[in-house]
Amino acid sequence: MNDQRRNEAFENELRSLVAAGHRIEAVKRYREQTGTGLQDAVDAVESLAREQGISQRQTDSVEWDVLLLLERGERVQAVTLYRQRTGSGLKESKEAVDRIAAEHNISRPRGAGCFSMIALAVVAVIGTAIAAI
Repeated sequence: MNDQRRNEAFENELRSLVAAGHRIEAVKRYREQTGTGLQDAVDAVESLAREQGISQRQTDSVEWDVLLLLERGERVQAVTLYRQRTGSGLKESKEAVDRIAAEHNISRPRGAGCFSMIALAVVAVIGTAIAAI
């Protein structure tokens, strides 16, 4: 298969994923195929969505938002967001965020271990206290 057909087939695959509301999968495929970074892949998929007239994420919204927070290095905020959106507990939310990070090869910044967990616990306690008021 020549390069033009291969590129066309790949673009059609991405368009199908975007149309079906599977932007996370489209970003993963784009990164695999092109070797680009996460932000470039997200931008490319968003561009495809705009071309197709899709202005709002139809599925994957929690994962999508978590992914964007992880890309900015905001792991604690990602766990907090996951908890708020899904109603999951702290452990389940942390595991889900870790899974999303692993699927997208987003590594944890060095030195983020204990401090992040303490900060996350503080945020959880404050959130629970506010909810009880």
